[in-house]
Amino acid sequence: DSSAQYDDESLVAAVLVFITTILAGNITVILRTLRKDHVASLTATNQMIIIMFSFFLIFATGRELTTPSYEDRLLVLAVATGSLIYAVLQTLALKLEDANQISLVDNSGGIIVAFLLQIFFSGDVPGWLTGLGAGLVGMAVVMCKIKKIFVNHCRTPLQK
Repeated sequence: DSSAQYDDESLVAAVLVFITTILAGNITVILRTLRKDHVASLTATNQMIIIMFSFFLIFATGRELTTPSYEDRLLVLAVATGSLIYAVLQTLALKLEDANQISLVDNSGGIIVAFLLQIFFSGDVPGWLTGLGAGLVGMAVVMCKIKKIFVNHCRTPLQK
């Protein structure tokens, strides 16, 4: 069906994604500011707050908590492990690089990986316009890195 169907949950999902985008930008800048703190304390604090807030949202929205099957438990464990590794690596990256560069690579890399996973796991190939948009995003990341290399290479030794 080519016509999209929207309901209340679609609207809630869109609002939550918008709020998440705003908060993710703030988190990136805050983590960059706290780069002198140890990565373990930053990651542990981040994960504890996520757990508390998740349970608050689950109970506040009245979502039912069910016991998942063993396969679903393994998937939840895989998501949790991936999330923890992501948080640690992002915190380490923010200790080394500017927040805007990390955010650009993180978001654009997420788009490209999501496309690849969508193609490989669900067999859903995006249209040419979507592919063009992903290509432009990838090209923007490459151009930013080329600019950074060029600016750092052209500085005199006194400016470095």
